[in-house]
Amino acid sequence: MREDLAELLGDDQVRIGSGTIVPRWPAGSEVEGHAVLDRATFAKTRKQVAITSMKVLAFVLGSAWFFPVSCSSTLFAGIHVISHIDTREVARGEAVHPHFWVVTEPGENGQRFRTVTLTSLRWIREKGVDCGFWFLMPKSFDAIDFGRSTHVSYRVLDSQSSAQEIEVEYKDGDGTYWSRYRATRDEVTPLTSRRISFDYMFGALPFAVGVGCGTRVVGRYLRRRLREKPSKESELAPS
Repeated sequence: MREDLAELLGDDQVRIGSGTIVPRWPAGSEVEGHAVLDRATFAKTRKQVAITSMKVLAFVLGSAWFFPVSCSSTLFAGIHVISHIDTREVARGEAVHPHFWVVTEPGENGQRFRTVTLTSLRWIREKGVDCGFWFLMPKSFDAIDFGRSTHVSYRVLDSQSSAQEIEVEYKDGDGTYWSRYRATRDEVTPLTSRRISFDYMFGALPFAVGVGCGTRVVGRYLRRRLREKPSKESELAPS
């Protein structure tokens, strides 16, 4: 890798210590005391700095070790993009995700509140079972842990005398789920839902690999062009 960088930088390099390679900025690029660069020197310095920076950029993008970095970064961003695209809004006629969590009182097993899915809540109502749930929460924010891998928090976004708009964040080993709904004491009306889960990775993976491959191709192309340019300029130079 060091040899590749040295070959790419050519004359625009210096060595420090035991062979460490750093770019050589042109003489006069630093202003000492009250010295002022004239316009021609400044233009030459700026051009040389741009060329050297382009060489370093081409070296980084075209390196094999940068491929997993670009893939993992794109994969992380892609998962969040898919999550945003997959947001469900009832106002648009969309059905919320199956993992739509609702917080209720009273809690169980000494907890301050409990959680139940909207599907389970509808099943309970259809069976006519009275569980004594009420959905208006006394705090504007609260959070509890269920076991080692499950964390639940809720936030009251809007509160009136007989209704609240609540957002619930439910995290477990499979993913993170956000549910927003309007609650009265006895009823819940879903509004939106969003999630980030492991299966989104499969949707983002082809895009991440494509970006990683494309980045390396661009980097190696720039390397080749930057290597060819000095030789062409030397051929055109007057003897």
